[in-house]
Amino acid sequence: MAKYEHRDADNRWHAFSDADNQIIEEAYRMNKNKILLTMPQNPPGLREFEVRFGDNARSERMPRPPSTKIIQVNVASGATRIVRRIASPRGSNSAAMTRASSFADDPALYGWLLRRATSGWRRGAWQRRFFVLVPKSSCLLYFHRGLHTREVQLCRNADPSAPAARGTIPLANAMVCTDDVDGHKQHSFSIAVPGGFEYDLAAHSAAKKEAWLDQLVRVARGDDLQPAPPPVPIRPAGGVVRATTGATLPLGAAA
Repeated sequence: MAKYEHRDADNRWHAFSDADNQIIEEAYRMNKNKILLTMPQNPPGLREFEVRFGDNARSERMPRPPSTKIIQVNVASGATRIVRRIASPRGSNSAAMTRASSFADDPALYGWLLRRATSGWRRGAWQRRFFVLVPKSSCLLYFHRGLHTREVQLCRNADPSAPAARGTIPLANAMVCTDDVDGHKQHSFSIAVPGGFEYDLAAHSAAKKEAWLDQLVRVARGDDLQPAPPPVPIRPAGGVVRATTGATLPLGAAA
């Protein structure tokens, strides 16, 4: 189960109880706007809190939703804290860990994105890099040059002959922030990884940004990228219609 933490005025994070985690996670997965947490053991004035999600994650003291899209509001005082969600670690029996090794059957994205440099004389500059999403390892690899499809497959399979990545972004328990990193940088987003480091990335269009965000969030949560295909009716000899499992769609590369 995912865990939740709230941040105090000193920027320290505090964990919710297991019971509260369960209530918050259920509301999160049901796409609720807000829920009420009651803590009768607390002193008066600290017993009722609203946890607000998404665009509703705002209050008088925080008029705009934070990048985590979750806040906690004290019902009595209006005091507001940012809340973050920490996804459960991906277990060895996760469906995403057993995805097909065939390149054509793997829906994971790969292609060009912009990455903002965090060190060196080009710190702050946006640089074009080639990215490969590797759900098996819960990571995002990036390279200076573009890769051929066979090289992408080698990277996904962690083959010793795969080209060496310039860098690796760990996605397990990461927070994917959908807001634009800069006011003037379109289609940008960020990935905050455990340990406090943050990667700023940008796609080349709104559609590609949404495609990357969808898959990055799924991998961070430990979800499978490829749901079971719906039954497809076919008509065998004899004219009786029956249903069969549809074929997997080919990979759509976000190049």
